[in-house]
Amino acid sequence: MFYPLKTIHVDKRSKTIGPDFQVSMTRLCACFIMLSREKNAGSFDFVYAADLLKSVVTQDYFPLTSNFKRKLLFLNLIAHPDWPDYSLNLSPSTLRLTPAALNQLILEQDLVRLDAELHGLIGKVAQNLVRKAGSKSWTAKGLLGAVDALHKKENNWRAVKLFVAGKARTAESVLAIVRGPDPEFRDPIRFALLEAYPGPSAFPRLAKIIASLIPYELDDLEPSVFADIIAADPERGLESYIELIDRNWSLGELLNKARNECADLSPKLAQVHAAYTRWDEAIRTSVLQRFHDLIRLGS
Repeated sequence: MFYPLKTIHVDKRSKTIGPDFQVSMTRLCACFIMLSREKNAGSFDFVYAADLLKSVVTQDYFPLTSNFKRKLLFLNLIAHPDWPDYSLNLSPSTLRLTPAALNQLILEQDLVRLDAELHGLIGKVAQNLVRKAGSKSWTAKGLLGAVDALHKKENNWRAVKLFVAGKARTAESVLAIVRGPDPEFRDPIRFALLEAYPGPSAFPRLAKIIASLIPYELDDLEPSVFADIIAADPERGLESYIELIDRNWSLGELLNKARNECADLSPKLAQVHAAYTRWDEAIRTSVLQRFHDLIRLGS
């Protein structure tokens, strides 16, 4: 049984305060998306859910976050499969941080309408993924900071949109552009990995897995350096690495590799892996439903 959404009353006179509200609404949106994979989802009103979330969040003082917009896109793909077009704004926080993905984005001229300045900004993101000549240290935290500094060009990013429903597109080609990171899973994955790789003796193995998913050289992924960083403060030390992998859109691969190596030694890792798999399948299904593409889930 589903809670009757239409009994929820939104007071139009009230104003929400702070970005934490959007975080909560983004998580609620993600729950609705995952609900679409349930057997009895046909009795749930996804149209009303999507419209309700949008109407509530637009009352906020703060601009809509890129993460919320992306989640709402996937929910709208479920709720409104016959809409003729969908669009998304670009943002440094949702770009896929690999040189190949950034170069492909620039080439997608029918999907992305970029002016010369945006071409330059995306080029800067790609440059920040490459170690600077003569630099003494290049770390996960430093790389993320260099990319996030481009948020100061906020108006430029908001002015450009991805047009998702381009001609002759397959679901996979759309996913390659709009899939995006999953920040809601960063903390659960971080704590699951710390349970699966307990103590300094296991940290070099974790460093090897993380390094295999990051397509550029970082000083702090050398196994002994990584082990020292994590040992000093495990919970905080792992944050930058998990965020970087997420912004490579590779959390699923990280979980798969960790599960294959740790087998059934970590119940928490098994739970997070199962939850993320359901989430990823829900995202893929939402795109498949819109584009009528015959792609098997999990391929």
